[in-house]
Amino acid sequence: MRRLLRRWTRTRQPPRYSDRPPRKLLVAPRARSYRFAIMDNPAIARLDAAITRVENAIAARRAADALLERRHATLKATMAQAVAALDTIIANAPEPEVKG
Repeated sequence: MRRLLRRWTRTRQPPRYSDRPPRKLLVAPRARSYRFAIMDNPAIARLDAAITRVENAIAARRAADALLERRHATLKATMAQAVAALDTIIANAPEPEVKG
């Protein structure tokens, strides 16, 4: 590159296309397969790891929600039984005597 710049300053003409060094590839070289190329890319590997973490968090949240839902149903049934028992006690209670 320095050689090209020196030639450019000396001749005051831009370098010819044939004098320029080849451009660096902006993409990874051809891999054996698409999957191999993806797994070789560290950015894609980080994205894949992040997606896995999100999916695991969603699964854990769903499991926690299911557990909470089961606990709520059990509590609701228990409270319904307790209220029914209180209703029975109140219905069978003797009437208080009124003094008057």
